[in-house]
Amino acid sequence: MNLGVNFFKIPVETAKKLVEEKNLLEEIEQKLGVKVEVDTESGGVKVTYEPQKAENFILMKKVFDALNAGFYEEVHELLTNENYDIEVIDLTYYVGKSKNDLVRIKGRIIGEKGKAKANIENYTKCKLSIYENKVGILGPSEFTNLAKEAVEKLIKGYQHSTVYKFLDSRLRRMKEDRKLWESEKYF
Repeated sequence: MNLGVNFFKIPVETAKKLVEEKNLLEEIEQKLGVKVEVDTESGGVKVTYEPQKAENFILMKKVFDALNAGFYEEVHELLTNENYDIEVIDLTYYVGKSKNDLVRIKGRIIGEKGKAKANIENYTKCKLSIYENKVGILGPSEFTNLAKEAVEKLIKGYQHSTVYKFLDSRLRRMKEDRKLWESEKYF
């Protein structure tokens, strides 16, 4: 029987944690019906699966995107909650290779004493991970894109207050749309 194989790259420290703690690794293998081999020196991951179980590929990619974006414990939510999603923003797309610009942009996203990050997380019910040159956004599917838009506005230089007003306005509209949808009677 031919087996399918996919390769992923995750941070070395995450790879070591996966191998040492084993709980999450076992959960990934069981939930996705795959065999995972982790190289703790390079962060390389080999995932082997039976072709008839390839329907889990999208979830597998989300799991490894989350691990690569600096999430660890939160990956359990992706595995158990089908309404969870992951978005990843590559900051080098916006700042290139400039270390100074990368630090500046990460600072804008985090905000003074973590306030901006906390506000976006509170508004959107998502978790943000600012890790190396990435921003990971993990949470309910209906909110991950909204959180991504807010982070991108900060990256582009919008004032924090403008981003919070944007979030407030968009959430109010989403709530009104939901009320309208729920009040409609379809026959």
